[in-house]
Amino acid sequence: MPSPGEQVESAMAWITDTLTRVRPILFVRRFQVALVVITLLMVTWMLAIPFFGQDKMDLSPDGLYSEGKTAPEKIISVKEIVYEDEDKTKAKKLTAYQSAPFVFDRDYAILQDQINNAIQEDMENFRSFKPSAEEKVYAELLSAVPRWRNRSKEEIELLYKTPGKGKLKDLIQQYSNLVFSSFCILRDLPPDYAALKNSGGRVRNQGIKEQISNLEGVYIIPRSFLYRDPNTVNILNRMAEEKLSRMDAAVLPIVQKISLSYIYSNPSCSYNAEETLSAKQFAADRAEPVNSRILAGEVIVKSGEIITPEIFKKLQIVNTYATRANIASIVSILLIQTVFVVIIYIFLKKYNPKRLNDVSSNVIVFSLIWFLVLSCTVASKIYFNFETKYDSIFYFALFVPVGVVCLIVSFIYDEQLSIAIGFYLSFFVFMASHYNPTSFMLGFVSCIVSASYGRNLKNESTLSKRVCI
Repeated sequence: MPSPGEQVESAMAWITDTLTRVRPILFVRRFQVALVVITLLMVTWMLAIPFFGQDKMDLSPDGLYSEGKTAPEKIISVKEIVYEDEDKTKAKKLTAYQSAPFVFDRDYAILQDQINNAIQEDMENFRSFKPSAEEKVYAELLSAVPRWRNRSKEEIELLYKTPGKGKLKDLIQQYSNLVFSSFCILRDLPPDYAALKNSGGRVRNQGIKEQISNLEGVYIIPRSFLYRDPNTVNILNRMAEEKLSRMDAAVLPIVQKISLSYIYSNPSCSYNAEETLSAKQFAADRAEPVNSRILAGEVIVKSGEIITPEIFKKLQIVNTYATRANIASIVSILLIQTVFVVIIYIFLKKYNPKRLNDVSSNVIVFSLIWFLVLSCTVASKIYFNFETKYDSIFYFALFVPVGVVCLIVSFIYDEQLSIAIGFYLSFFVFMASHYNPTSFMLGFVSCIVSASYGRNLKNESTLSKRVCI
């Protein structure tokens, strides 16, 4: 039985014989195709590692990562995830629902057929009123105009003594029109009035050209607010002072009260519950979904940390999105690599088609490429580790020996082959570095420099041999 040394020697002799044996060109071409396919699969696998997804976690009630348990190990999201945040989306829809305007109906026929007619009737009675005695003005005027019965004796007597009763009628009617068209007066307090004050309302008008009026919440009030709500009273007083400025200051409050009495007795608006619900639901349905983001490298849960409902929800999202293999990205990587291989093949075939016509040359070249691919795989594990943060300090190309491979190829073969392979490897490094252009430039520059240096070494070696001979 041969000794171990003899076995090693025999194996080395067999390998040397296999690599250096003269073979038909068809065999070499098929061998090249096999090596290219292996290289493409290796490169695609290495570049597609981020797209394979991470391992699924057992989130079942009895699983290691069920809610309420302690996390056995740290979980990090390997990629950035953008997902629809249900809680934030619900909150946004609720806000849209609450902020949507309430809908009311306002009938201007009430102003024309009831309020204005009542003012016309009362003012005609007022103009034609003649008291039997001066001290009986108050009692007899209230009998003639019973709608004014809530006015005090002083107010009635002052109004009676005011000249220009036709002008007085115009002012009462003007102020009534202003209040009616500026406010939405309801008989009773509408539902959810606190929300109404913030969101305002949409008033559908009947009987005028402008069918829709959008009013702020302070202008949509129950009729009791005409006298009791300080904010409403201030608005009404300011409106009277601005619009009825030509009126005597002593008579103006009386005109206001009389005008408001007609408005109070004939509330113009009604709450439309069906249209309000429809408008609010429409606003909620139109609210855009709110997206949240889990960053690549974000720690979802630390080892020993309790899995709270919030953490459990993030783990579910990672299980849903980060564990999926992105087939489209993997296929696109394979197609890009194939296109580059075809381009390099055309270039090499034009410059020297007989350069790689033996098995040994192909084995050496592809072995160097595989060496760099494996080196790049190891380097990416270290470089893109979320805990080391090397990507914020160094360029990825500094971890990959592109220049060494190009130097060896240039020294053994020639500069053109070295540059062609170096270009392919530089683009591979560019993709492996997550498309960092500086890494591509570093890889390609080191390729050019190494190819030139390898040629010089080869020339010096040849010259030294000749001198020795």
